[in-house]
Amino acid sequence: MVNTNIIRESILPVIEKSKNVEIRYSAIRDIIDLMKDSKFEHWLKISPFDISSLTKKDQVAFAFVLDSISFSYWGDPKWTVEYKNRLYDGTKAMMACIGRAIEEGTPILNPTYLKSISYDEFGKIFRGNVPIPLAEERRIILQELGRKTIEAGGFRYIIEAAGGNVDALLKILIKIFPYFVDHAIYNGHKIYFYKRAQLLTADLYYLLKGTRHELSDIGMLTACADYKIPQVLQKLRILEYSKGLSQKIYNRNEIIKGSEEEIEIRANTIFVIDIIANILGISANAANDFVWLLGQQESFDDNTNHRTRTTAY
Repeated sequence: MVNTNIIRESILPVIEKSKNVEIRYSAIRDIIDLMKDSKFEHWLKISPFDISSLTKKDQVAFAFVLDSISFSYWGDPKWTVEYKNRLYDGTKAMMACIGRAIEEGTPILNPTYLKSISYDEFGKIFRGNVPIPLAEERRIILQELGRKTIEAGGFRYIIEAAGGNVDALLKILIKIFPYFVDHAIYNGHKIYFYKRAQLLTADLYYLLKGTRHELSDIGMLTACADYKIPQVLQKLRILEYSKGLSQKIYNRNEIIKGSEEEIEIRANTIFVIDIIANILGISANAANDFVWLLGQQESFDDNTNHRTRTTAY
């Protein structure tokens, strides 16, 4: 059975043997000083579309749709979306597209619609300056989201099955939706990440606060190992990359999914966020969101993230 303790345990061989990524523990003090007097916000608050305008049921569905297809936005040129006379890219663009579809009357939050969403329908919803990367993979995932959700009885029944427990919900999501499976092999060790499943679990924790389906134990979750958080940690010199890895990132070369370099970046990201969270006495999820939101600032928007084409993040 997969749980967040196994995630933390599984990355230890990577931390011990990393050849391409090093943690500068002394540099962690700088981000601690930055964070200790800061206000912590949930990342969904940056959405260009007002998620709070939806019913609680539709907010939950919004999170399922968003987190099922939120991955791998990088490209040349970047996929960019115009929404209410402003341009957005990355996750903000995805949120804008889902919100725009809702406003246009497209039933994008309805599993029955999703299970048979067509190529043309998908293209209209996610229209931008260029086709979104991994468009067909995303469309297939939406179909699977619709089909599996119907089989489970609906989004509400998936949540109810967890009995209010974060770790139980994470296991259920991974079991029901195969596209949330996210692990790798490093020197013979199986390394677990489950980035998008953890992201959805954390978002549901946030959205369900104060309801009868409220979740507990958010501290069980780890950081969501993506390409934005390590970018911030590297720019702050908390993570240092080998000369070869740094050169690949500088030249915008793709880092292969499942390679030593990619696994080391992701595992060390989780480990550092845990250190920060433990020092500040907050959840890894809160630390995760702070660092991710820091990465949305203009000073970090410079294509210095590692590039791995994957549906995992």
